[in-house]
Amino acid sequence: MSISVGIYNGMDYLPAMYHRWLADPKRSMFVAKSEGKVVGFGSFLLVDNGVTALLQAMRVAPWRRNRGIYKALQQFLFDHLQSNHSEVTTIRIKLLVIPRPSHLADYELVHTKAFIFVVLPKTNW
Repeated sequence: MSISVGIYNGMDYLPAMYHRWLADPKRSMFVAKSEGKVVGFGSFLLVDNGVTALLQAMRVAPWRRNRGIYKALQQFLFDHLQSNHSEVTTIRIKLLVIPRPSHLADYELVHTKAFIFVVLPKTNW
């Protein structure tokens, strides 16, 4: 899970969800490797009775960022969906971009929202 270092200021949800996602038959997960090391991760979840794919948790290892791995992994997922899931007609990408403060001057804030995801284990109350 070292691929999550620095993601969301150390609060990346991927390490907490990984094993649960492995058991989900509607989810597919992939890793990109270079020189025997994992350098990328991506997943998709089939929703809407399999006609929509939600790409989630795209990650690139900190030591390999800005080298085109993200784009290549994303293209691989698109190609995989096209080749293996012809019923998918819509692809959605879950993406969080936090702009640098220096870039904010170039934009006008239109609206903000906050989402908080809470995952609680099942209990027999």
